[in-house]
Amino acid sequence: MKKFITKYALTQGIEEKEGGYSSSGYFYVKGEHAGYSPSEYFDTLKDAKEDAENRRLKKIKSLQKQLDKLNKMRF
Repeated sequence: MKKFITKYALTQGIEEKEGGYSSSGYFYVKGEHAGYSPSEYFDTLKDAKEDAENRRLKKIKSLQKQLDKLNKMRF
């Protein structure tokens, strides 16, 4: 079965992979040692894009906090 993986969406983009489920709900791809948790894979590209966009916005917010902190520093 095909799933859309967003775990590395900000560095590698959304990936479409074939695999299967484990008994714990993780999605495994043949030849890969790690599985993907239910929050890292999606059935539709639309859902994957929404998650990737949320990840992007969260990263921007985090970087903005770091930038604000650096701007306040004085030596």
